[in-house]
Amino acid sequence: MKNKSPLLSVFFFCLIAVSVCSSVVEAGPRSLSPPSADEGYTDVSIDKVISPTFSAQIANKWIRFRAKYSMAVPAMADLPKEYQDGWVRISIMDPNDVLSCTVNVVIPGAKSDIVSELKYGDVIEFFAYGEPIKTTVFERTVDRTLFIIDRIKKVK
Repeated sequence: MKNKSPLLSVFFFCLIAVSVCSSVVEAGPRSLSPPSADEGYTDVSIDKVISPTFSAQIANKWIRFRAKYSMAVPAMADLPKEYQDGWVRISIMDPNDVLSCTVNVVIPGAKSDIVSELKYGDVIEFFAYGEPIKTTVFERTVDRTLFIIDRIKKVK
């Protein structure tokens, strides 16, 4: 418990730095039609979701992955405009490595009721679409994948 506070402080500092120093360069709204069954999603490890290295492999695909819930994220300014109003953004983390985080996870407001029930560390199964976006971070254009959540299942 004692170590959680410094970790959270570092996380919040990084979150603020990315939000202040980021802007959206390019993104295209998509008409998303999720698979009709769970089998239509590609299972991926959380490592591929978190790491920008694998961004191209999961972009434009419907994926399923497990992660731990960290918190709701109020900062939306660095996201494409079409994902700023009526969306909920959350931070997730690797269940085995609390220092690995991503905040590029958004949920349509109509499907976000479960977020109010989640607690730090809850393991969640996400069904999502990997939307490729380009953002500017510290005056450098970066390819990223925004994960648009279709469904969430609480695992434990």
